[in-house]
Amino acid sequence: MSPYTDSEHRFVFIDSPDWVNLVPLTEQNEIVMIRQYRHGSQDVTLEIPGGMVDAGEEPIRSAARECHEETGYEAKTPHSLGELNPNPALFGNSLHTFYARVSEGGPNSHSSETERTEVELIELDRLKALLLDGTIDHALVCATLWRFLEQWEQGEISLDYPAFSRPGDSPVHSPPFPGRSRIWLGPQPPIFLTCLPLSIPEAVI
Repeated sequence: MSPYTDSEHRFVFIDSPDWVNLVPLTEQNEIVMIRQYRHGSQDVTLEIPGGMVDAGEEPIRSAARECHEETGYEAKTPHSLGELNPNPALFGNSLHTFYARVSEGGPNSHSSETERTEVELIELDRLKALLLDGTIDHALVCATLWRFLEQWEQGEISLDYPAFSRPGDSPVHSPPFPGRSRIWLGPQPPIFLTCLPLSIPEAVI
């Protein structure tokens, strides 16, 4: 239904679960990134960990899980960078973006039938140049990293909040803007996501 004419039209869109991206930062201020082959571009890309939100899973947990699965690093306490609409022309889902200080448990390569990742540590000082010269060109990764860099340069990145207070708790920290407060999420009832019968392999995210 057109909001301008109230006329009905036929459109094709993709109904997908939400996605997550996480910027993992080591104690040495290196970004934990991954190289992986993308079938769409037929090229190896340089990205941050990310993927789909599983049914019943909080995005913050998805981000931490994807980070560990793809890099071997453990995200200590993820902080929110906000939500983005990945592609409003085709998708109605959200990309939840986070950053976190990570433990020194990695690096670790991840392999499956459809996905293989190799960990690469990028010094924070090199990040802007890699974004500007196109070395990092995945649009959703770029958007997340630019948000992170903007807050880092403005001194708005906080990496000293306490870890999860008890098993099952997961603190979500909003960016430190006026009027925003810390939100604590404890054990939650399951959240079920519905989507059309369209299978999207995680390798495309």
